[in-house]
Amino acid sequence: SALRDETSAAVRHLRNNDCNSIICSTDSQTFQYLVAAARDIDWDVPIAGTSISDSTPQQLNEHEEIRGAVSGSYPRAEYSTQVLPYFRNRDWPGVNLYHQLMAKWNPEVPAGSLADYDPRLSSSGLEGTINTRVIVAGLRLAGPEISRARFDQSLASLAELDLGINAAVSFADGDRQGLEQIYYTSIAGNSWEALEGIVSALSS
Repeated sequence: SALRDETSAAVRHLRNNDCNSIICSTDSQTFQYLVAAARDIDWDVPIAGTSISDSTPQQLNEHEEIRGAVSGSYPRAEYSTQVLPYFRNRDWPGVNLYHQLMAKWNPEVPAGSLADYDPRLSSSGLEGTINTRVIVAGLRLAGPEISRARFDQSLASLAELDLGINAAVSFADGDRQGLEQIYYTSIAGNSWEALEGIVSALSS
């Protein structure tokens, strides 16, 4: 395919110019092709992406089968930045609460739903839970006489909201970012796992 040819050419160019790591911000499919192209030429350069580039080890293994590569050669030395902690790390109180809520309510896919929704534990599920908790905090500040303007003002006044993820949520003083913290993960076995920091991982 055109994408396969383009990523292969990009990888060859980077290797020929003595690149010692790759950091990319792209969609997951392009990320998978880039990883495959590097590993196909036995280039074990560390490759880092962002949360929008996330590819599961299973997806990378599927690429191995399609391209006839050695099993386990693709999902290695891959790293990713995340906007929230790793969803399986229950040492974070906010993540542990997410697990408790999922166990308590055991959500199922709504009958007749056409949405691509998986009720199992996931990064997107944790993100949805954190978003919901922020909205609830805004609603409580707004009080019973709710309106769009009042709710917006309440959210804008949130400062140092502790959700148990080692970083406070704040929209005060015109800051619409909410969270400034970045979390790091790497592929280990058949899943992503938390890293203390991408710098130490890339230098190991």
